[in-house]
Amino acid sequence: MLKNTSIRKTLSVLIIIILVSIFVMPAHALTMESVDQTSVIYNQLNDDDLFLSEDVATYVAQFFINDMVATGNTQWTKETEIQSIEILYDATGEAVIGYSVELDQGYVVVSAYVDMPSLILEWSDTAIPLYEEFNVANVEKVLYVNTLEYYCADKTKTLYTIDGVEVSSEGLTNTLVEMRDVSNIDANVLDSIVSMKEGNEYGLMPYDDTAGGEITDPFTYAKNVYGGTWTSTEWANNWENYMNYSLATDFEGYTGRCGPAAITNIIKAYGNKYNNSTIKNATSQQVFDKLMEVNEENNNEYFTSPGTPVETTPDFIKKGFAKFRVQVRVYGTYTPTYDNVKNATTSNRLMYLIVWNNKPYGNHALVGYAYTQLVNGSGSYISFLKVADGWNRSGRYLPISSLSSDAYYEVYFS
Repeated sequence: MLKNTSIRKTLSVLIIIILVSIFVMPAHALTMESVDQTSVIYNQLNDDDLFLSEDVATYVAQFFINDMVATGNTQWTKETEIQSIEILYDATGEAVIGYSVELDQGYVVVSAYVDMPSLILEWSDTAIPLYEEFNVANVEKVLYVNTLEYYCADKTKTLYTIDGVEVSSEGLTNTLVEMRDVSNIDANVLDSIVSMKEGNEYGLMPYDDTAGGEITDPFTYAKNVYGGTWTSTEWANNWENYMNYSLATDFEGYTGRCGPAAITNIIKAYGNKYNNSTIKNATSQQVFDKLMEVNEENNNEYFTSPGTPVETTPDFIKKGFAKFRVQVRVYGTYTPTYDNVKNATTSNRLMYLIVWNNKPYGNHALVGYAYTQLVNGSGSYISFLKVADGWNRSGRYLPISSLSSDAYYEVYFS
């Protein structure tokens, strides 16, 4: 399924086209007169207007990788895949400053703001990001204050260096934030941002973590929607290090492919967790193609554009796994209540979730793999299901209370 926020998506893609044409080069030289005029325009914008969302940053990283591959001077190839996204925060630990787009080989750090000297802040086609070397337990956030300068914060907001040495936040310098300046923005980009803001009242940033928007952080969402301070009381996340985040749009030539895309993510996640080399060595496209083979072998009863019939989904899942000589059991459908979600997100189960008329997903298929419950000072609770949504390269959340009219199949691994 396509996003309901297609207008915003289109605007973002238009900006990307302009950005990608110039992000590896410095902005055009400005005369004194143009600097004055540009500064006036710049001062009319706020941070939201200049902010790149995670999905936009992912596109930028992919364009950068493609350009590097075209040069022939890189270890990356056309088969290089994005694995996950790590959100990077500034020295305060509160504001997003960039995204580390982790690949199956290497990584790319993309700025969260268009007014940086370059959108690509750091990259390697061979090494892992330095923050992967943190010698600290229970890392809550990764702080990124300058190229190759990372710190981490644990759940108590204590800061540490990569080596695990405790440091004070007062000693950190927001070097990257200080580099933001109007002179870094190409004039065409700035004009496009202003035109879209005036004509459509949309900036580059989808309104995540608000009612009806995508939820990237349940704590921020709870605070934005209900107010107050929230803490976690219960959670289970047995699949975080194994989940696959293919997008429905990765698989060209089909419409309404969110169902087989979700099954692809389930199969790949199983391969990662249970170290099934056949599945691990297969690309997401190859897994998807196997599912299309299953569909053809069954007279296209499991998937037809534009959708996946609910009643045949269990057989679709089981026969998809059988292509890799794996037997699984599929139960359901069930209603995703809090107790059911807790039961379905244990270490040997995943959820094939089907939502209808959902905000922001509409009619869509997703993979549920974790849950968390928050409580505020007055004793009110709110619970979330974490999903691989087929739209983003990292997990999103759905309030479980919003799923009472929806359904899921439980995929059980012996």
